[in-house]
Amino acid sequence: MDIPSMVKLLLTDPKAAFAGEKKTELPVIVKYFAVLSVFYAVMTSVWNLLFPGIAFFFISLVSNYVIFFVVTSIEGLIIHFFAYVFGAKGGLKVTLKVVFYSMTPVILLGWLPWIGALFSIWAIMLQIIGLKSLHEMSTEKATLAVIIPMAIMFVFYSMFLFMSMFWFLMNPQIMTGMV
Repeated sequence: MDIPSMVKLLLTDPKAAFAGEKKTELPVIVKYFAVLSVFYAVMTSVWNLLFPGIAFFFISLVSNYVIFFVVTSIEGLIIHFFAYVFGAKGGLKVTLKVVFYSMTPVILLGWLPWIGALFSIWAIMLQIIGLKSLHEMSTEKATLAVIIPMAIMFVFYSMFLFMSMFWFLMNPQIMTGMV
């Protein structure tokens, strides 16, 4: 299926989109993700140019692309671990298909400030639908396979923020520049 058709199907009828992807090979999906990620990297970099002090457009462009691709791949590995724990019937390739396809709303509109989070929520829903469809999991197990890693990351992120804040409060000379 061509990229515009797949985007439309993922946004309008995700169950049908994932049902039609059981036989698609991973390189085709990686190509889909790679092409759409260029759009995300460009739009994020253009948005960054609107703020003073960000003059490294091409560095931003390349780093946004690479970071987005790597982080999404790592997310796929983590979700696969939890999907496997909850009884997923497919392999890692199937989980990566789900994760790459589910990022479509984030790629297209997630770079927009204030409303980008809504598209992240839609991506989470697509991950659950995709895991349920391609891994033949129950909705509950697919939801747990997606939500548990998010909760763990939230806890680690919160701990990092708390420790950073505590460190800065305990070292006021850093805040004042008197090191």
